[in-house]
Amino acid sequence: MVETERHTPMPQEWALTDVALVIKSRSLDSAMLTQRLGLTPTLVVEPGSDTRDPSGEWRIQCDERTTRDFSEQLDTVLSGALPVKEEILSLSSEGYEVYLRVYGFTHHEATIAFSQREWNRISQLGISLELAPNTNAR
Repeated sequence: MVETERHTPMPQEWALTDVALVIKSRSLDSAMLTQRLGLTPTLVVEPGSDTRDPSGEWRIQCDERTTRDFSEQLDTVLSGALPVKEEILSLSSEGYEVYLRVYGFTHHEATIAFSQREWNRISQLGISLELAPNTNAR
């Protein structure tokens, strides 16, 4: 009888990640949000312009065009958001949908790691974290 070695694949990390602070509302006023937060969005979708989702969206996003390093993407977004966290929490209490979104390509064995410092900074922001894995083949 011949014994075969069991191959345990090394866990892979998510690929082509992007991190975004997302603010959504059906009555979104992007100019007001930009002025109120003092931040320039990287993406604005006006309400009603997407037939799948009538909400407008205001987003600060960092993706592979800036850096492919997930920790640097997260740091970029959090460094912009944390100084205005009181305004962000106020928007949330006013009915805006506000969350931190992490997107990336993955498969069933892939992982994404956060350091303790990153978890602490995310929790300081006081909003939801959405992990959005894309399992489509790249």
